[in-house]
Amino acid sequence: LQQQQQQQQKLMQHAGIVGAGSEVRVDKDGKTRNVLLSREELKEKKRKFDAIVKKYHLDALEPQNAIADFLTGLNGKVASADDFVKRFPLISKTEAIDFLNWINTGIQFKEQVLDKNQRAMGNLQEAGEAAAVAE
Repeated sequence: LQQQQQQQQKLMQHAGIVGAGSEVRVDKDGKTRNVLLSREELKEKKRKFDAIVKKYHLDALEPQNAIADFLTGLNGKVASADDFVKRFPLISKTEAIDFLNWINTGIQFKEQVLDKNQRAMGNLQEAGEAAAVAE
């Protein structure tokens, strides 16, 4: 399984989409490396996120707006679990870590996959328009 994950990670790197669904891990030598998460690990992250949303009723508009304002109002700083707990004290630090991890996974996916595809589609559209003008 580990060999299969390594092969998948190499293919993803070659395709330029490593980051979406990955996390930094420290190996036994103390070196950090980006590791592609398995489908099961991603499902577990999502399950934890959903449980927190349900427990604290974060699917309502008011907490969603408060969380969005908090995360976007950091002036480029990355929110830590400690920062999150200070702003939303009902949530434990462990829950804050799980919650922010899933949000980070979503941001990675957007940046690594969706934004990249949107740019590629724009490039294809520009090429098609240029070809139409040339005819």
